[in-house]
Amino acid sequence: MHTPLPRASRIVLAFDGVAYLALGLWLVADPTGGLAGVQVTALTPVGETELRAMYGGLEVGLGLFGLHAARNAALGIGALWANVYVLAGLATARAAGVLLGGGDAPIMRALLAFELVSLAVNIWALRAARAAASGPPA
Repeated sequence: MHTPLPRASRIVLAFDGVAYLALGLWLVADPTGGLAGVQVTALTPVGETELRAMYGGLEVGLGLFGLHAARNAALGIGALWANVYVLAGLATARAAGVLLGGGDAPIMRALLAFELVSLAVNIWALRAARAAASGPPA
């Protein structure tokens, strides 16, 4: 039997799940338009398919996993760990890209700030879930 996830942790998973899912569906439907703000485009239909898969499909998968985990205590802590690793990877790679490649732009700073805030919220939700799991059964 699994300890139920704290409500706040479930809300974080659900919010992240909806955000990933919405972004992913948008990028599956229109990868070129969806990525135009960060100056990513496909040169060929094969490239557009790759953008749909790696940007859209991956985001859809993360979103569905987050939504499923928000309702399934057995997956909750693992999903929060996944969010922490994904967000840490995104923020680290984005910061490195700005520093190494000179890609500093307002959109990059905004995305980095969003990723860092999301990372902090997911770490908080993970700590709450782990504390609930290690406490006495309800």
